[in-house]
Amino acid sequence: MAPIQRNVENDISIAVMVLCFAGILWSIMRTWTWGKRAAMVGVDLQILGKFIIISIGIIANVLFLVNVGSALNWLVVWKKQSFAPTVNQEYAMQVYLIIAFPLKTVQIVHDLLVICWTDVFFIDWERPKSRQMEWPHLVRMRAVQSKASIQEQNESPEHKEEARTSRTRRGSVGKSSPGSKPSISGVSIWRSLFVANEWLELFSHRRICLELHLFFVILLMKVWNLEEYTKYIHSSSEEQAEPDHESMICRVALGFLVYVSLILVQILYFVVIHERFVKDKRKDFVDFCSVSNISVFIWVHKRYGFYIHGRSPNGRAEVNMKEMNDLLQREEEDLCSKRGLLPNTDQQTFEMTLPFSMYDQYQRLRSILAVPTTRSTRIQNLLNSRTEDIEKKASAYIIVTKFLSSFIDHTLNDFDYIVKDKTTLEYILDAEFDERRDQGYFYNDNGLSFERVLMSGSETSLIIFELMLFIFIDVICWDYILAAIITFITSRVSSWNIYWNFNFFIEFDRSLQTLQSQ
Repeated sequence: MAPIQRNVENDISIAVMVLCFAGILWSIMRTWTWGKRAAMVGVDLQILGKFIIISIGIIANVLFLVNVGSALNWLVVWKKQSFAPTVNQEYAMQVYLIIAFPLKTVQIVHDLLVICWTDVFFIDWERPKSRQMEWPHLVRMRAVQSKASIQEQNESPEHKEEARTSRTRRGSVGKSSPGSKPSISGVSIWRSLFVANEWLELFSHRRICLELHLFFVILLMKVWNLEEYTKYIHSSSEEQAEPDHESMICRVALGFLVYVSLILVQILYFVVIHERFVKDKRKDFVDFCSVSNISVFIWVHKRYGFYIHGRSPNGRAEVNMKEMNDLLQREEEDLCSKRGLLPNTDQQTFEMTLPFSMYDQYQRLRSILAVPTTRSTRIQNLLNSRTEDIEKKASAYIIVTKFLSSFIDHTLNDFDYIVKDKTTLEYILDAEFDERRDQGYFYNDNGLSFERVLMSGSETSLIIFELMLFIFIDVICWDYILAAIITFITSRVSSWNIYWNFNFFIEFDRSLQTLQSQ
């Protein structure tokens, strides 16, 4: 048996080295792609750090999958009563798994931080109401002013002065100077708030119900007693067969097999049944943006991001129920333009690479809107906020909205884009090979490219991390129940990171509410 066992050890070492080398080559490719998207010039410490993080994530996956595959092989061979792994082999696998988990943790924390620091801006296409829509209100206001002036002419001088002082103290809204223009109703902020709330809910959405999944894992392991299959049966005859000892390698293999099988069942249900016949939150969000007349501009890196075109084909969204029903009916009967960015198309989501200096211009315009990252500073600034600062933020928000909407409408001389399809090689490598730095590109996608900045877009990485955590705890503590509890708690803590996002939008919402109340 010794030569076979030595061959298994050599095969594991060779597989790890070959796959790690291939992973390093892939890390170089991913780092080069990231450098282009982040507008990096040359090689510096930031690019080196990105390469290290990508590499350790790939190495962690290699160490984990190779050793789990070897454990599954041992489980099959062991249950056939051929031979058992040695203590040294179990120790080597334990070391591999203990090394792989911290490496994967570093990579998953980095990915979550990148997602949470994604810059999301909501472009409201709604235009203020026209003067004609405000005409009845102006007529009533002028009638009240005329009536007040007639009464003032009939009163004594003392009463005139007293009435004038009283109106001044009340701060009458209807009073205006002879040459002033009447105010025009603005655009409501509530549609943007509703879209932002839907985005937050979509952000934390996952196809996997971890609570239900871990419940069934424990049910199979403990209640249905699958855990007994990890014990080695040693006997000289069938009558004297007794459990001898429990193998760590078999525990790893069985835990992986049960965990992955239940995961595949859930994914198969969501992809084949739930998202097709019940509800697909991602597509519903795109439809909600169109009804709300709001587009979503997502910056992942300086030159790379995603765009959801939510401009309503009817041109307006602030209408009553009857008008909304009429507008949707017109759209259903194809009596208006389509929802797509290009004329007569339905393509609403795009993967984009932007002109080189556009992000810097965007940052300069929205610099007033930047909010502090620490909680204490945000609270202090909120308590000390003044009306002037809030008005500046509101003005800056309007300027940024006009800047991005002008870019979408091709009205900026310095920044422009074209819509095209990615080549087959670009799709396979997930890269862009266009070298023009002054030209932007909007790539048609399958309608769900923006999912990469959501939790569901990192589903594979999260599943691997949670599986590695589950097996890591079981290898140390030999307890599937404790492993399930710690996995669940860690997953919930990582989900809380979504609230780090949208600090800008929440702060701006509070500023607008304060401004409106004053």
